[in-house]
Amino acid sequence: MLIEIMHQEGGMIEKFPKLYTGLAHQFRCELETVELLINALVTDYHLLEANAKQIWSNRVKRNFEERLRRSKTRADAGRLGGIKSGESRHSKTTPSKTKHLLEANEANEAKERKGKERKEEIHIRVTPEKIKNGSSVAHATGQVALYEPILKTNKTAIADFIRDNKPTLPDPYVDLWNLFAAERKLPSIAKLNDVRKRKLAIRLRESGFDFLAILRRAAKSDFVLQGNWFGFDWIIENDKNYLKVLEGNYDNKINANGQHAHAERQGAKLANAVAQIEAGLKP
Repeated sequence: MLIEIMHQEGGMIEKFPKLYTGLAHQFRCELETVELLINALVTDYHLLEANAKQIWSNRVKRNFEERLRRSKTRADAGRLGGIKSGESRHSKTTPSKTKHLLEANEANEAKERKGKERKEEIHIRVTPEKIKNGSSVAHATGQVALYEPILKTNKTAIADFIRDNKPTLPDPYVDLWNLFAAERKLPSIAKLNDVRKRKLAIRLRESGFDFLAILRRAAKSDFVLQGNWFGFDWIIENDKNYLKVLEGNYDNKINANGQHAHAERQGAKLANAVAQIEAGLKP
């Protein structure tokens, strides 16, 4: 809606008192949400520009100026065509320049029609379900636009995106996990359901959750990679599982018997449990 208003107003709109109120009514959200959203589009993503009195889009302004230029070209072509039409009554030959101008006019109109069909502008679609706070919609939309061109089989590119952008959308994490899992014959994620989305979102809000560091540490642990319990769901299940990996609980630590330290501890626990069971069975 905001972009449409800009198109109608030549690329710039005035910050009149009821602008934000009207947008809030259209989006069915709070006035503060609209203010935060527009502020994010201006300051965080630089999709819009603003000063004390106006909001504008440089791209919309360029499109508007280009339409004015094309309209002037068509008008000039029409005037010249009229002049040449009058001259043709006194001459048997029609100058080729008029024909070229008319052909150029038709080409411009075809180009303009195609331009309308292209999605050159980034449209922020806000629904009541999406609005949690003012900037989250714009933030997520910007991340989707950045992640979209990345090849989903390029593990390095996905990891770099996660490291540089700290995304809140789940797709990069799932894509990276599936590549990691395929290399190590671990279960992959076939469907990103609501439960997984919710748990991942919770983990991403935790300061200690570092998905890249978790995978790097896990990749060096024979105990982790050989266990049928380790997977994406295990990592995001709670705030304790991934910390065990990051804190080195499953690192390859070899004891004097050539056994991994964690495996030794697990074996001792099992032996103790068996002993207790046996003791309980004795008459």
